[in-house]
Amino acid sequence: MGRLTGGDPSLLRRINSAVVLHALRAADSPTLTDLVKVTGLSRPTVEGVIEGLTESGLVVEAEVDGTAARRQGRPTRRFRFRVEAGHLLGIEIGPHRIAALLADLGGRVTGSASVEVCATAPADERLDQVRAAVADLLKRAGVARSSLRAVGVASPGIVEADGTVRLGTALPGWTGLPLGERLQRSFRCPVLVENDANAAAVAEHWKGAAVGSDDVVFVLAGLSPGAGSLIGGGCTGGVRGRGRGDRRTAPAGPGGHSGGGAVHHRGAAAPARRGPGGPSVRAGRARATSGRGPRWSGICGGWCTTWRRWCWRWTRSWWWWAAGRRA
Repeated sequence: MGRLTGGDPSLLRRINSAVVLHALRAADSPTLTDLVKVTGLSRPTVEGVIEGLTESGLVVEAEVDGTAARRQGRPTRRFRFRVEAGHLLGIEIGPHRIAALLADLGGRVTGSASVEVCATAPADERLDQVRAAVADLLKRAGVARSSLRAVGVASPGIVEADGTVRLGTALPGWTGLPLGERLQRSFRCPVLVENDANAAAVAEHWKGAAVGSDDVVFVLAGLSPGAGSLIGGGCTGGVRGRGRGDRRTAPAGPGGHSGGGAVHHRGAAAPARRGPGGPSVRAGRARATSGRGPRWSGICGGWCTTWRRWCWRWTRSWWWWAAGRRA
């Protein structure tokens, strides 16, 4: 067994950067003191992280009201996360439709596009339609491809960590497709692929019917049914790997992504509320997602999942770069 050493602090630095970054996004122009309280980190650590985030263009010192400054003397420095520092792209690939959604780093939607596709279309043709939809969206939104920080893709099937579809019976030629690798050729930023039901559960937890509920079951009912769930705010079985199933082969039920849910025709999220008799489901709230479910199902879910992983990947790459420059 290898001996553990404390000689490389890069992992701790990446974690600290991610913690501060999330705190900045959640707060309204916090001060260094505010960030120290929220994150539990020391002031020198927070100052170092803020300096690095500022150099990268993700953080800027917030403007202070001039009247308040004259009345109180030198104002306290405040910082804000620059939502305009880039864009994130979410893509949903389905049997009959391909949809794409563009948002800034704060989650504000700035554009969307969708194209119809034949259910029997081969994989190459479907991927061509994905590229066409993205190109059209970026052109209409006036956003350069270089502005994209990350791309999230929601796809049916069992998706491996590297973006390969291990099993996908809902789409022709999908099983064994290196989806992440194929789409990566079209972008300079990371491309992250997730199962569509899992992405949908994350999306409903973020901005849909399950806001405020950490235990969620999202059920997709239709041609290729399936389900995704969050327990304690996280995907069951981890974000990738265990607990995942193909939409045709793993419907919701005991031993799968189950826990209680309500279904409408296209998809529904059911927040589970624990009680003395076990979890109970607020079905009325889930039914209210009818007509909204398809929008949040894959596109926004891909964006939300992408944001979380982009934060981690960005902090990792930045610290590697900084360490190399100092060396």
